[in-house]
Amino acid sequence: MKAKALILFLFFCLALIRSASAELGEEMRILNMFYEEKDLVVSSTRQPKHIFDSAENITVITLKEIEAMNAHTVGEVLSRVPGLFVNSNRDFGATTLINAQGVSARHVQILLDGIPWNFNFNETAETNTIPIGIVERIEVVKGPASSVWGPYLGGAVNIITKDVGNCAVPSGSISASYGNSRSGDYRAEARGAAGATGYYLFAGHQASDGLVSGRSFDNDGFFAKIHAPVTDRLSLGASLGYSDPDADLGDYPAYGFSSNYWSRALWGKGYLRGEITESLSLHASAYKLTRKHASENLELGNGGSLGDLLLSTDSEEDFSGANIEFSWKPANHSVVTGAEYIRGDFDSRLRTGEYYQFLGAHPVSLDQSAETRQSFYINDTILLGRFSLTPGLRYDHSSLGDENLSPSFGVTCKLPENTLLRASIARGFSLPPLSLKKTGGLFLDSNPNLDSESIWSYQIGMETAQKYFWLKATLFYHEIEDGLVKIYYGGESPANNDIYVNGSSADQKGFEIEWETVPVWNLSLKAGYSYVHYSPADIESGAENAHTADICLKYDDNQGLNIQLMGSLVDWGLPADRPSEDGEFIWDLVFSKRLPGFRRILPEVFGAVHNLLNQDQYLFPEQKNPDRWMEAGIRIRF
Repeated sequence: MKAKALILFLFFCLALIRSASAELGEEMRILNMFYEEKDLVVSSTRQPKHIFDSAENITVITLKEIEAMNAHTVGEVLSRVPGLFVNSNRDFGATTLINAQGVSARHVQILLDGIPWNFNFNETAETNTIPIGIVERIEVVKGPASSVWGPYLGGAVNIITKDVGNCAVPSGSISASYGNSRSGDYRAEARGAAGATGYYLFAGHQASDGLVSGRSFDNDGFFAKIHAPVTDRLSLGASLGYSDPDADLGDYPAYGFSSNYWSRALWGKGYLRGEITESLSLHASAYKLTRKHASENLELGNGGSLGDLLLSTDSEEDFSGANIEFSWKPANHSVVTGAEYIRGDFDSRLRTGEYYQFLGAHPVSLDQSAETRQSFYINDTILLGRFSLTPGLRYDHSSLGDENLSPSFGVTCKLPENTLLRASIARGFSLPPLSLKKTGGLFLDSNPNLDSESIWSYQIGMETAQKYFWLKATLFYHEIEDGLVKIYYGGESPANNDIYVNGSSADQKGFEIEWETVPVWNLSLKAGYSYVHYSPADIESGAENAHTADICLKYDDNQGLNIQLMGSLVDWGLPADRPSEDGEFIWDLVFSKRLPGFRRILPEVFGAVHNLLNQDQYLFPEQKNPDRWMEAGIRIRF
């Protein structure tokens, strides 16, 4: 199958090359109107380049769009990206898992300024430890990005923080919002420069008594960044961040427990940028990320006394990483090559109550593990008139014995009449989680023989902008091999715990469509739809088909009044016997109004009505989304 797909892909590339005819000139002018500040992207090859030259399927969310959503978490923002299936209970500060084009959450890499955010223990990532107030833009690469970012076969979400200032008089904002169940979001930020050193500072607090009974949320966040030139060709920078979400998740009566958790993330990064020659530059960085996570499940009285311990976990992960990268820009090329080193240390303690001890679990289990990863990569963007060619290659080695080579190739063709054609082929991989390969877990044996899961992905797409609208359409086809399968009671005697093995292959194919109109009488419409077909049915959920849809009707008078009616739908395609509710649009009405200012003070009021029609959207009854709730706030820019 891979050979046939590769032949079809090559024929498509040749068709693109044969289709080029006319001069570029002003032909991309209308298409540029729909990108504005989105035009330069870094996530496809680690080097800033125009999005028109990127063959990957990329969606960019800007600061302007994030603020217009009145979002409180990164997960809220990502829930409006076509092709992403977001699993969240939609409560204030909710936990979130990101599924891309039907590929599970542990295959999608989350990055914050290049720092890998996925847990080494289970390879998923929790985004509510990233304060949304520090985010400048988010770039989403759908499909494997292993030739650039490494071991995540489903895609990459690159979160880029706000930059430092360059003016001695600081600028920034102070904002506060308040809504139902005492849900509040309070933020302050400032940027400026002290001499030649630029800085950015952020502090925020979020709290809620829970929009659904039994839930609550509390989080404090801090972030600081500085950047200083050393010489005309050399500069240094550093950043430091902290976040500590704490939440009650409510009761799970079907499982007989109530649940709560606490997390803490502390991270720091330093970097050096230098220009060696006019066409050769250097970027070196080092970072450290420490995360602690504690969760506790307490008895509801089904199998023990109310409030007794059922299960608790305490874990700590330390990540240290370093990267050195060279960018070379000879004529018509933009070459990026580098090396990366990551070390992860994991410590955990699992405690069980009487119920699990009766079933044979130990009262206390301690686990320690460590892993190092080394990688080397090279990517290029070759400009040939109307064409952009993007070959890439990366080698990854893990101390647990996994080695992977990830090639990729893409082509972009600029056609007349503001139209682009894209095609890409890539191999990606995902490492087995430490919990499955090395440490094991509750009634779970580890399997040191687990291999990496792999994918071959093919995507073709078209993008066009005409006088009144913009349209983007993408077809994708993924072949996943060596997928992980749970063998119940397949472990060694006498425990006969569960165990995972490499044993599944699957195809996932589908399409995405995005559409946006130009403003007419200050009104514009934006919509997106994505569809995935699983063959065979998804091994974890049993789904055969899934889809998402997003709609946004926007009014912007360009004088400070902005109103958006946003609807989002997720249909996971679960079997009828699953107690879920999906396939209904959740509608949010968001507004902001700029008020008359005084000197440099620019006040603005904003508010939102969430879940306007009281619709349901959840995977499990215990994860029920909140009914209609409202909030309002004020923001002062200076």
